[in-house]
Amino acid sequence: MRISDPGNKEGFSIVEASVSLFVAGVLLLAVISFVRTTSKYTQKLVNRVDSYIQYQNEYTEKSL
Repeated sequence: MRISDPGNKEGFSIVEASVSLFVAGVLLLAVISFVRTTSKYTQKLVNRVDSYIQYQNEYTEKSL
């Protein structure tokens, strides 16, 4: 659906522009959600590894 203005044959209609912006917005939200989820998981994993290292250090100190 092109704009019917004779001087603008390269333009897009309002519907096409709105759909494009909607799709871009949904993709952006999906990327942001993925990044946030990955960040939370990474932080949880880092905390788990830190606690394991701390536990091993305490165990080693007690056994010496």
